[in-house]
Amino acid sequence: MIADRATRNILRHGSPADAPEIVPMTAGPLTCDYVDGDLRNIRLGDREIIRRIYVAVRDRYWNTIPATLEDVRIASGAGTFTVRYRATHRAGEICFRWEATITGTAGGEIVYEMDGEACSTFLRNRIGLCVLHPFTCAGAPCRVTHTDDTVTAGAFPREIAPHQPYKDIREIAHRVAGDVWARVAFSGDVFEMEDQRNWTDASFKTYSTPLDLPAPVLIKQGTPVRQAVRLSIEGDRLAAAVHRTDNDVRLTLGAPLARRLPPMGLGADTLKGPLDAASVAALRRLHLSHLRVSAAWPEQ
Repeated sequence: MIADRATRNILRHGSPADAPEIVPMTAGPLTCDYVDGDLRNIRLGDREIIRRIYVAVRDRYWNTIPATLEDVRIASGAGTFTVRYRATHRAGEICFRWEATITGTAGGEIVYEMDGEACSTFLRNRIGLCVLHPFTCAGAPCRVTHTDDTVTAGAFPREIAPHQPYKDIREIAHRVAGDVWARVAFSGDVFEMEDQRNWTDASFKTYSTPLDLPAPVLIKQGTPVRQAVRLSIEGDRLAAAVHRTDNDVRLTLGAPLARRLPPMGLGADTLKGPLDAASVAALRRLHLSHLRVSAAWPEQ
């Protein structure tokens, strides 16, 4: 029995802090979860449409600078919701602040807007909205509208794509079921998609600041950054696509296999400093075969 709360949290979800609250919300036929500034698990019935919408701030070394949220206000009604909050990303010379407005309508539209400003001058590799399509989109037909209004008809890659499947994205729509399509429109920057299965993440990520452009980029104090993502659903047979299943999970266990588990290890993020005592105690309880740590990146 593990009595220490921080140790329990580390073992359960990798952090000594309590897991963030999950707030279920509804936008017409769509359901989703608000989790600590992000929208997650956007679904049409039992079909996952979007896995996550969030804002990322990445420094010159691709480290993610976490946000501190303030003044979080959540209002929900009959098939609608509104979320507002203020966020600050701060680390060393980096200071970036923005305000979020996230709305869901009874017509099945979700809009995630960020209105930000650099409050210091620093080098960054990325600042802006990211959208994750789930791996179940692999092979799904899609239409990509580019910034010059041309349209590419294609599909999400079924096999893992080593390069960006689509670039110069203003809007991407994919078929959910039958004639029902989910459309995601972007504004505020030029976006492109990468196949995150390359890094064992089961999603396709659409992000801003194309990787073909030089990086890092100097962002000066006072520079505004405003972006928005708009998700909508279209199709004549929308109701037929809303399949709801029960939430019962049934497991059937066979006879014991009497096999030893293979050696297992973990990787630790030590770039920000050494592990604390609670983390070390939790790792000892796991009886790992190895622990991979990272050395600090050299200054450039």
